[in-house]
Amino acid sequence: MDTAQLEGELAKSYGADYFSVLALAPENTLKEGLKVKGIKKMLDFIGVKEKIKKTEEILNKSLNYDIFVFHTGIDEGKFDPEKYKNCKLENLAVAGGISLENLQKVMEIKPAIVIVGRAITKAEDPAKVAKEMQEIIRCF
Repeated sequence: MDTAQLEGELAKSYGADYFSVLALAPENTLKEGLKVKGIKKMLDFIGVKEKIKKTEEILNKSLNYDIFVFHTGIDEGKFDPEKYKNCKLENLAVAGGISLENLQKVMEIKPAIVIVGRAITKAEDPAKVAKEMQEIIRCF
């Protein structure tokens, strides 16, 4: 949300493959994040109500991040794939409230990356849930 170039350089120096900047950050922060070389840059849309509209605004300013993360926070509810069925981003990642119950619908929007948290970490058998999710993802 602040000092994106500094944070990105720190992440890179510790061997990270990616670092993220919040899409709600000031435009200058978004530009600073893009200055970091040798690491992939993710733009996290947690807290953004109109994610597609905000994405278009960002792309129109030539702020081309490697990955756009349509992230739904716990306090926002669950990820709703219906909102994004017409989204054509090839570098889309999805996160927040993704579970076995909605994974099939999530995959229909063809995200490049699916980030799963609680559905696995809070599961009675995390390995089993992760394997079941991998099987669904492989079908796409």
